[in-house]
Amino acid sequence: MVRKTEHNSVAVYREINAETGETRLYCHSELKAKKEQAIRNRFHIRLEEGLDKLNAGLDKKGTTKNYAKILERIGPLREKNSRVAQDYSMKSLPMPTKNNAIRIEWKREFQSDQKDQHCGVYCLRTNIPDWSEEQLWTTYTMLTEIEATFRSLKTDLGLRPVYHHKENRVTGHLFITLLAYHLVHTLRYQLKQQGIQLSWDSIRNIMSTQQRITIPCRQMIIKRFIYGQRPKPKHGRNNYMLP
Repeated sequence: MVRKTEHNSVAVYREINAETGETRLYCHSELKAKKEQAIRNRFHIRLEEGLDKLNAGLDKKGTTKNYAKILERIGPLREKNSRVAQDYSMKSLPMPTKNNAIRIEWKREFQSDQKDQHCGVYCLRTNIPDWSEEQLWTTYTMLTEIEATFRSLKTDLGLRPVYHHKENRVTGHLFITLLAYHLVHTLRYQLKQQGIQLSWDSIRNIMSTQQRITIPCRQMIIKRFIYGQRPKPKHGRNNYMLP
């Protein structure tokens, strides 16, 4: 176990290839498993509902019953749900005398259950033999942090677009953006020291209850209204080291 939090836990298994000396780290994330399973379930339901609808239409008037047309409709249905379509065996039964389909049969194969069991599993490969499981996994997650950093710089912190044309103003714009990121990184570091593993997006959502509004009045008197809600106990002022 390399990580265990309130919302997620990550377990790893290390294996070394005797021929190449390559280290393989098989990881299983509970949160990732729930997400992937939910996606697969959604595709399963959509594919089965589409097949049931085609099959029910064979017994109704005014619906397509031509054998070739039914096969043409099954093809796009499989393509639309390609994530799970390989888990099914499907066939359309034709009428002996007419070129119409009388029934659509489908069955979910055993391999589908095996794929469900592997939800949340991924493999890391490296040629570094002397690192621990936690070091390897932490280094891999740094890639996600770096990608999130660039995404945050370009969106939330306003690195792009740059509307300035003078060099000193462009430099100032970049400096303020990097300064903002350092503040974000410091906040996240302090949270991690207390065991709170939250992304910047999650922190923003939680802290969005704290707002300050400045309203200019006609009498040129500025009044400030502080609007805020009491934070949840698990994300209180002490956790965020707020003054």
